[in-house]
Amino acid sequence: MIEISPEISGEALMFLLFMLAGILLILAFDLFRILRRLIPHRTGVVAVEDMLYCIGSAIFIFIMLCRENDGAIRGFCMLGMSVGMLLCNYAISPWLVKGIVKVFKKLFQVVGKPLRAVFRIVAVPLRFLKGKIRRLLRKLQKTLKKIRKTIRMVLCKL
Repeated sequence: MIEISPEISGEALMFLLFMLAGILLILAFDLFRILRRLIPHRTGVVAVEDMLYCIGSAIFIFIMLCRENDGAIRGFCMLGMSVGMLLCNYAISPWLVKGIVKVFKKLFQVVGKPLRAVFRIVAVPLRFLKGKIRRLLRKLQKTLKKIRKTIRMVLCKL
């Protein structure tokens, strides 16, 4: 029977741990992919999201390296993370993103129709009230202008 040294098994465990970290990083980015497919984003918003993802990923990787490897950047750790990212990106992510987007779009269709109907019912009285409130505010504004004008005239005579 072949015996594996504790150092080698520790390194293999660290490699697998960093592979898992790479998978987690890609799954976190998949959340952005899903949001972008469900809600259209402008280029500036996409850039900000990507920047926040990069900053968060850098912090996560830094903490992982400090916790597991005393802060030393080692090639096999980065290789493990890269392998995990690539495996997840090409094997899991396409199916996961498509599936979740499909479920949410279906959910929006099912829930969206009744919500639109309720919104239309509520919107009619709100539009009516909006018009009434605007007219009331205009009258109030005119009255306040008259009062201000009267006060000025009284103050000028004093």
